[in-house]
Amino acid sequence: MPAYWPAGGRYTETGQVEQNGAGPHGPISVFLADDNLIVREGVRALINARKDLRVVGVAADFDELVSGAEATRPQVLVTDIRMPPSFQREGIDAAREVRKRHPGTGVVVLSQYEDPEYAISLLAEGSAGYGYLLKDRVAEGSQLVDAIRVVATGGTALDAAIVEALRITLKAEAQKRLLLRADDPTAREVTVLADKSLPYSVLKKIMTTCTAADYGKMSLAVIEKERAYHAPNPA
Repeated sequence: MPAYWPAGGRYTETGQVEQNGAGPHGPISVFLADDNLIVREGVRALINARKDLRVVGVAADFDELVSGAEATRPQVLVTDIRMPPSFQREGIDAAREVRKRHPGTGVVVLSQYEDPEYAISLLAEGSAGYGYLLKDRVAEGSQLVDAIRVVATGGTALDAAIVEALRITLKAEAQKRLLLRADDPTAREVTVLADKSLPYSVLKKIMTTCTAADYGKMSLAVIEKERAYHAPNPA
């Protein structure tokens, strides 16, 4: 199951996000982008099957996504990462462009890659209103539609595999620091912490301050500041 952090709500790894049909302003409007026609139409049907969601437009490449979102002003974008023209990271770049023009637009990225680099890149400027799910699990239960509902209200949704990859990356960086300084309190704490789970407060701070290139080191810096902030004042 993905990890959900609704805006102002509690972190949860199980269950469904509460929904009671279309809201007072109608269903959540969704713009969908994927260059694969079969995938695109399958996801469209999955979304439109819910009374509180409605696909208002579709796209197959970067330009269509940006122009289509500009025309329809959706509440949420659901997009693949790699699309024409270069099949690199058009989905992420287009989502950022739309968010720049229309702050508050929710974004759910669908990817076939468990490498956390894409997720870190997506969330580097802030995690609010962003989701990252793996394509091969989109049809399982209500993962996609729950993620759409969460990001529409400023929350965050991450596939469990991505959260696990982030945990492993963080632990590896902490272990490298312990090799240089065995009594490093932050690194020692992180190796223990990473064997369990990452608290939402720490993970959110990491996501809003780190870039893909320096995730591990910056993560430790964030946790180090957390330790200092919560440390008792000397007598």
